[in-house]
Amino acid sequence: NYTPISGLKFGSWFGLFVVTGLGLVQMGTSHLMDTPGHLAEAVLELVYHAIVGLVIALVYRKTAAPSS
Repeated sequence: NYTPISGLKFGSWFGLFVVTGLGLVQMGTSHLMDTPGHLAEAVLELVYHAIVGLVIALVYRKTAAPSS
């Protein structure tokens, strides 16, 4: 059951883990951006991973073997 909605959900969850894990480490150690910059990057990464999850679900649905 690979639907666009399941791809968005998967990508969003993956993005959330990336943002909270790597994003918080980068925010604590990097002095290149201020807090609003890090928050904007977190939102963009979350949207990026959601779109990638959507594309993966669409491609996998087209290439998966038909279910019987």
